[in-house]
Amino acid sequence: MTALGTSPRTLRPQKFKSDPKNSTFRWECDMTDDGINRVSQIEGYSKGIGFELTNKAELLIKKLENPLLTYLQKSDEIRIYENLIELPSGQTVMQSKDRQKLLVVLTRKQFSTHDWVQGDAVIEHRLQELYDHLEFGTVAATVTTGRRKNVWFDELSHTKYNFSSLDELNTFCRSMVPKYGTACMRKWHIAHLAIQPNLTKPKEVINVPSGLTAEQEAAKNALQGLYNKFNSPH
Repeated sequence: MTALGTSPRTLRPQKFKSDPKNSTFRWECDMTDDGINRVSQIEGYSKGIGFELTNKAELLIKKLENPLLTYLQKSDEIRIYENLIELPSGQTVMQSKDRQKLLVVLTRKQFSTHDWVQGDAVIEHRLQELYDHLEFGTVAATVTTGRRKNVWFDELSHTKYNFSSLDELNTFCRSMVPKYGTACMRKWHIAHLAIQPNLTKPKEVINVPSGLTAEQEAAKNALQGLYNKFNSPH
């Protein structure tokens, strides 16, 4: 942002052309009163495109660079909020500002993480990389287009999991929705079922030796029918 003329500093937030209704994150920059900044606060929004739309945590990492590298040295504090709330149906709607979750607070010397971001090693590592870049001039690693299709977070690696039942898989996916979003976890659920197809297939009753009597054969068929009924895919 460049200063124009010598008009008095305004107290109204400066807003850029954005898409608040479809943006996952909203950020506020409290600009330093240094005689150069003409506004007290800058407000912006961040949303993803393509694959980014399906992974909320990955989107946050990719969008951190804009407010942090561009405005941190010109501001006293930057706050990043979760702008959209996800309904049980998976539909997202914009929240009022007073109800938005605070996720990240950035100052010139340190940062703090909150809510589902707090304690996440991947996001906090990326933040530290960006701070090192600002303080020491190190090169901040850039997320390349080729990495967009890779699993960014280790906890989403399918090789880490071997679920004992479909219910266990469903419970895991639901627990990850606040961090990654419904769309991301639906895709993950489908992908994992391709790895563990046994979770949706009824198991076979152990074969009984041949030479069964009519009564034994009927009992076997009845048992198989009951097993199929109660173990069929939901």
